[in-house]
Amino acid sequence: MKTEEQIRIRMMEVKSKLKQIDDAIARELERPFFARRPNLCQFLDLQRKIHASLYKELKWLYE
Repeated sequence: MKTEEQIRIRMMEVKSKLKQIDDAIARELERPFFARRPNLCQFLDLQRKIHASLYKELKWLYE
């Protein structure tokens, strides 16, 4: 089983990744509607959901 320190470090990594994904989503949304890349938007949305779920589970383990 992972130690609390390892879980906390992983939480920080996932939180950082969430920030990067949010920034990428914001950059894509700044583009005009018809210039947006639908595949990239779907990919970023899926990655956001995955990492948010992972963060929630890690937070639950840490508490």
